[in-house]
Amino acid sequence: MRDCKLFAPGLEGRGCIAEKSKLQISNSTFQGTNNSAVWAKFASLVYLKGVHIEDCGGYGAIYCTNGASISVESCEQEANPRGCGVFVLHEQSRVNLNNSSFNRNKWSGFGCRWSGGGVITNCSYDSNGQGAWAIRKSTIKDVIRENNKVTNDFTDEEMKNVAFLFVDPLNTAVVERGLTSRGLSVERARELVDGERRMREATRYDAKFLYSKEGGRKLDK
Repeated sequence: MRDCKLFAPGLEGRGCIAEKSKLQISNSTFQGTNNSAVWAKFASLVYLKGVHIEDCGGYGAIYCTNGASISVESCEQEANPRGCGVFVLHEQSRVNLNNSSFNRNKWSGFGCRWSGGGVITNCSYDSNGQGAWAIRKSTIKDVIRENNKVTNDFTDEEMKNVAFLFVDPLNTAVVERGLTSRGLSVERARELVDGERRMREATRYDAKFLYSKEGGRKLDK
């Protein structure tokens, strides 16, 4: 699928669903789907390149479940009014995100739980309501993040405090007991959490100078 524009308004409107299949999408736009723009499930392989996704809902505008794999290269996703930019769910579900942006989502830019995982490199996350990352403790070991940029995190104070949606690895017992079912020792868990704290401190420091306190407006450098 390439050079396409897809609009799917309506209560059950979706973009593309890949089930036990292979799908490549390039240079295309998804806009206004009430549910996910792209949903891959049951061992599907999906590749997105140069795709723009806007105002698409669901748990994730890009949604990976039931052991599927999604690769995202040079894409732009923004404004999921009900969920995350990318959401990964279930064991063996994996995403590979590179050189892409995930902005202005109601929940987080990236969400992962129930043994999902992925590699996120050279991506940017801006103005996400519940912060850039919503990584459940069972997946902290399987989510690799390198050279990503986060700005204006936690724009929705109410969502910031909704702990039942995503349990933050910083607020769990993982640093006290490790996670033996995932092969994660106490020492390694503490290293991961310390790294998470440093990343968030750097995010807050950057945001202080990139944004004003009035409405998150970007300041001139």
